[in-house]
Amino acid sequence: MKALELINVVVRFGALRAVDGASLTLAAGERRAVIGPNGAGKTTLFNAITGVLPPTEGRVLINGWDATRASAQARARRGVGRTFQITNLFPELTVAENMRVALRGLTAAKWNPWARDRDAGGIAEALASARLKGVEDSPVKHLSYGAQRQLELAMALVQKPRLLLLDEPAAGLSPAERGAVADIVRALPRDIAMVLIEHDMDLALGLVDSVTVMHEGRVLLEAPPHAIRGNPRVQEVYLGRAA
Repeated sequence: MKALELINVVVRFGALRAVDGASLTLAAGERRAVIGPNGAGKTTLFNAITGVLPPTEGRVLINGWDATRASAQARARRGVGRTFQITNLFPELTVAENMRVALRGLTAAKWNPWARDRDAGGIAEALASARLKGVEDSPVKHLSYGAQRQLELAMALVQKPRLLLLDEPAAGLSPAERGAVADIVRALPRDIAMVLIEHDMDLALGLVDSVTVMHEGRVLLEAPPHAIRGNPRVQEVYLGRAA
């Protein structure tokens, strides 16, 4: 089954076509990078996949389900997980409390403070996967920025996604922290299909099976990682055309 299929997706803001007829197919378990310069439409494409922005035109199919007009909440309940380009946590809460918020977000009892967590064991498993075991009681504001990025990943994993979208998970991290995030992503089980936006080319190409290059809202090309580095069209997009 295809984990994700985008068919001629357009996201328009007035006269601006931020995503302009993008088509993409992701097989079950596949890992794909979406790369391109700033303004290429990468995050807008993520928003169309996750339901933050409904497509102006085109279709979004997730594990065979037509999600084109479904809400972000409905897509999350159907197994779509996501991290964001800018850290999006509750700094005054502990790590464990942030995890419980993420876990309850998929349930009807998410606003009930007395509701019992349905899968407390899943919290420990997700924190271990994100290399955060032992910090459950630490307030998030006391974590390093790198650990906060890892917590965002753990919060996505605790919802047991079938399709995981990572928007620049290593942005703003030191080389050591970037390596830790890469190891976490690399160790994810293969039953999770993944799409990754990342500006660090070396990091991105070392984590994925395939690459989609976007430019000015369009899909410029698709290729395996080894064919991307020396591709003249990719170099032109990133570096410009010589005079």
